[in-house]
Amino acid sequence: MNLWRNPRQPEKFCVTIGLTALMITHKSDEFKLIQRPLNASYAADIKHRYQPARLEDFPLISTMISLLFPWIPLHNSSTSVSPGDN
Repeated sequence: MNLWRNPRQPEKFCVTIGLTALMITHKSDEFKLIQRPLNASYAADIKHRYQPARLEDFPLISTMISLLFPWIPLHNSSTSVSPGDN
């Protein structure tokens, strides 16, 4: 699992988990979630528009991810966004 943050729109994040990309918009206390399949084209787009971020630096997003995916350990193992990478 990797966390990515859009430097031009700091309220927008992306979490890549296996073959899934979870797009997150976080404004104030409101979250908007969009789940998309992670293919090679979309992975390249994420890598181009977003920068790697540390999940530990965003406690609200970290908590939300642990509630949605309690079986996945919360850590950034790499900055790869190839389909299937965790």
